[in-house]
Amino acid sequence: MYKETPNRTNSIVRAFRIMKYLKRHSNKDKKLTQNDLRNSVELADVLGTKNTFNSTIKLLNEGLNTDFNDSYYLDEADWRLVVEGLRLDNEKDTGRLRGIYYNHPFSHDEMDLILEGIWSLRTISTDEAQRLTKKLENELTEKFYSEKNKLRYTDLVKMQEKYIGIESLKDNLKLIQEAIKERKQLEFTFNSWHAEENPKQIRFGPTETNPHTISPYYIVVNNEKYYLLASKEPYETGSEMMIWRIDLMSHITILEDAITPKNKVKNLPNEWNDSSDFHVEHLNMAYDTPSNITMKISSTTGEKKPINYNFLYDTFGDNFEVLREDETDYYGHIIKVRVSPFAVENWALSYSTRVEILEPQEVRESMKEKIRMLNKKYKLS
Repeated sequence: MYKETPNRTNSIVRAFRIMKYLKRHSNKDKKLTQNDLRNSVELADVLGTKNTFNSTIKLLNEGLNTDFNDSYYLDEADWRLVVEGLRLDNEKDTGRLRGIYYNHPFSHDEMDLILEGIWSLRTISTDEAQRLTKKLENELTEKFYSEKNKLRYTDLVKMQEKYIGIESLKDNLKLIQEAIKERKQLEFTFNSWHAEENPKQIRFGPTETNPHTISPYYIVVNNEKYYLLASKEPYETGSEMMIWRIDLMSHITILEDAITPKNKVKNLPNEWNDSSDFHVEHLNMAYDTPSNITMKISSTTGEKKPINYNFLYDTFGDNFEVLREDETDYYGHIIKVRVSPFAVENWALSYSTRVEILEPQEVRESMKEKIRMLNKKYKLS
């Protein structure tokens, strides 16, 4: 019967203890020496003699920096254990080892991005975000990261979790992702918060004909909400893309029918491009066909003074074109942006003292009709 020898067991324990210590206490900017390790209380009974220590470091160096069959050396940038002066192809004994450190796979800046992503997710609670933060810090970083960022996430609260059914959203996302992967149609019920006759009896549920049948294509996150880009089934020539709020979907069923090909659906991106202007053209995830909208922006008084562009950059980024100055009726700048007419009308109303829609004429007429309705509501002459 096979029986482990004490020395073999000790060598494994020794290697793991040293590696755990290096992961926690070193990085490329905090290199350690053999003396540093020997002065550590945590490693006092582990390092062994100089020869034992050197042998352990060499084995760790080889094991962590080669592929599974030991026939291929990783690029040095991908090495996990780095020992200055020690190379994988050198069989000679090494003197005092210096510049020993664990090369962490993620930099501090990259860890910041990962944790910011976790804290921005609507599909996990504050408690789960805190648990994952601690787990990632323990597994992927060293003590210097914790010291640098120890106040970063301690006081954050994910307020959005109060307004959303996290578990149902998770379930919906899993089913939709499976349907997209399998290229299958979906059937679902669409819901909303609404009151019918009694305004004190607000309920969550369907308000129109259900269920809906669609072909799903992309899941998009916009303003902390999850949306599904899809087309209505059965397909009809000229069918346009539709956008559905995923957290408002329920009773989702994956059907056996194959999806309609993307290239048959109007306005739908055939391939997703992260650099596209989709978020601008479909402002607030409106799915009507984008148009080139010309508008005049001005100060709130209309006087000739510097014009604040912050609200434009907040909405469109730099995806707009400044055409010219204009002093007709009042002073302002003429700009052009490609965006959903439905979305831009509501946006323009929210900035009514700064924005005037000029073209196309049908969008301007639609704005006039909205203003007439406001005039009627507020009983203006």
